[in-house]
Amino acid sequence: MVAVAYRNGKPAERHALRTAVGSPRLVVGEETDASAGVASDLVYVPVVLADDAGNVFTDSDRPISVEVTGDGVLQALGSGNPAPEQAYGAPSHATFDGRALAIIRPTGSGPITVEVSADGCLPVTVALRGEPALAEFVATA
Repeated sequence: MVAVAYRNGKPAERHALRTAVGSPRLVVGEETDASAGVASDLVYVPVVLADDAGNVFTDSDRPISVEVTGDGVLQALGSGNPAPEQAYGAPSHATFDGRALAIIRPTGSGPITVEVSADGCLPVTVALRGEPALAEFVATA
């Protein structure tokens, strides 16, 4: 389905809604980098439940777990849920509308590894190596 907005009788904007199909998989990214390795520099790692085409499963929420190793710690893990049942400092949290956000605080200048897992999904490992060009997003079997 596509919605079209008109201005002065001409199409101005289009927006399409797509339903996610198949089985959800974890998609993990990195919004900021850990290049400085300073404790005040937070690294934001979004987590999404998506299909192979990248469409988000907004109706398939599930608990995710985050494990951080190396020169960093999990500062917070949460979602957009206005009434979550989990604490933000816990290593597990349920997604909300298919999304969650892990916040990592570097504790030094060395590598940081973040592993995200969820029931029914392959775990995903993100290796933060101190420079954004070297960030790796690897799905493990």
